[in-house]
Amino acid sequence: MTSKEEQPATETTAEVQKKVTEEVVTFEIAGDKGTSADITLKFNDDLSGANLQWKGEDLATIERGNTALSPKASLAKTSKLTGDDATNAIVHAQKWLDDYIAGNLKSLVLMDGEINNSAAPENDAAPLTGAIKDIASSLLDNLGIMDRALVEDKLKAVSTEDRKGLWRFKIKIGASSIFIPYILKPAPTQLRLMLWALNKKIKTLPTPPTPGMVWVDMEKGTLPEFYRLSGYSPAGNKAVRVDMVERLADAVRPLGLKGASFEVSPETMGLVGLSGDDFAKVMNAIGYQSRKHKKQEEGKEEAEFYTFAWQGAKKPATPKPQVKKAKPQNKKPHGKKLAPKKEFVMDPNSPFAALTVLKNSMKKSKKG
Repeated sequence: MTSKEEQPATETTAEVQKKVTEEVVTFEIAGDKGTSADITLKFNDDLSGANLQWKGEDLATIERGNTALSPKASLAKTSKLTGDDATNAIVHAQKWLDDYIAGNLKSLVLMDGEINNSAAPENDAAPLTGAIKDIASSLLDNLGIMDRALVEDKLKAVSTEDRKGLWRFKIKIGASSIFIPYILKPAPTQLRLMLWALNKKIKTLPTPPTPGMVWVDMEKGTLPEFYRLSGYSPAGNKAVRVDMVERLADAVRPLGLKGASFEVSPETMGLVGLSGDDFAKVMNAIGYQSRKHKKQEEGKEEAEFYTFAWQGAKKPATPKPQVKKAKPQNKKPHGKKLAPKKEFVMDPNSPFAALTVLKNSMKKSKKG
């Protein structure tokens, strides 16, 4: 007679969740700072949100915090944990999340600490002050990448020596953008897009550009800020990778010295993979005025080409505040109000005055 093999007991959901909590606590006590492969940050399909998982089990949901860099870990809705178990799970999930953000966006976290006076500068560096602090604050608000035109006036007032206050955060001051190159890599970019969506309360995001694409078509109705955060510079209806736009700016700068007009070779256009009107829009975005020309060569079709000349960076448009006019409390009557007639007074020295006197005397004689 053959005996049946005993089947292992199946753990209940509550038991699995409790085990997760115990392992998280043990993991933290062991001194590891949240870098274990057992904990993962799982993004929503469109990067508009995320949750923390431990060995594939949902542990916490990421929710909006006081700032973009300080989201909150909240117990997953599917969790069966209660009381101290739930509290401990969230405490350690929050610590892991904070460490993950600090590891991927170190420059932004350090800037945030200095700007808000919650941390001292590293290596006894000079603190951020004045215009440099304003520039760093703007970059922090834009999560590490912004249009240079936003702070152009402040940059002009900053010396090369003072700019070292930005370089220690690995900030690059480009021709059209100011950004931190390493946070434009895929993993930090995903994280920044998720943090931005949470902070701005954006429910859905478009599909981010595929890593490595030099340019993409901008979707209608999508905020240009989305493409900039993705590491792309908006230009017309295209968005072009920021690092390639900077390479283009470096390549054409010698051609336009002292305001000279110039053409751009096909090889240089190849840096951004665009030509014609689309390429002209990219040149406009980095401060060059474009002019379209036509030429006719014998035996060939009429061809178009562009010349460019430096005109300076354009300032971003600032919407004018709309002032609402106060509505009158009493309704006005329909139609125009007629002004009262002025009483006519005749000049006594006028010839018409004598004629009037004569008419009046003739009327009196008839009555008599």
